[in-house]
Amino acid sequence: MVWAALIGSFILFAARASEPSSDKQTKSKFLINFAQFTDWPATAFGNDNEPLIIGILGTDPFGKSLDKLADDEVLRGRHVQVLRFRKVQEIRICHILYISESEERRLDRIVQALKEKPVLTVSEIEDAVTHGVIIQMRAENKKIRLSINLESAKAAHLTLKSKLLRLGQIVEPAKK
Repeated sequence: MVWAALIGSFILFAARASEPSSDKQTKSKFLINFAQFTDWPATAFGNDNEPLIIGILGTDPFGKSLDKLADDEVLRGRHVQVLRFRKVQEIRICHILYISESEERRLDRIVQALKEKPVLTVSEIEDAVTHGVIIQMRAENKKIRLSINLESAKAAHLTLKSKLLRLGQIVEPAKK
């Protein structure tokens, strides 16, 4: 039964990858669906009842659409909670962090502050994955395309499932 639900979720997730991408609701669905295809280390959660935290750093492009999707949502046995942060220093616990385009100038500092922490970083900032963000979403031909930095995922102690990896382009980080 769980297996059938995961397959159904993947089919829905893959179908959404080909939908028009300009609306905030579609991008909100992607953020929530990323949790189904990511494994966090046990240390990422304080206990079995701790919620899965989706954070927004900077200007929130989703409005209420992400909150509405997260209401009563249970992913991987955990309730979903959406938090908003103005600065990376405010983040105590976060499992998926969307880094807003308003944070582009601070992107390298944000990635450095989160280095080796079990946080799935996601952004739409151009070339974000080459700067260490794990998943970059971008609109291309009215569809959402994903770029994935596996090296950053490994450094964050996260395992991305093959179903997610097949939806994206694997990108190497920029050499410094």
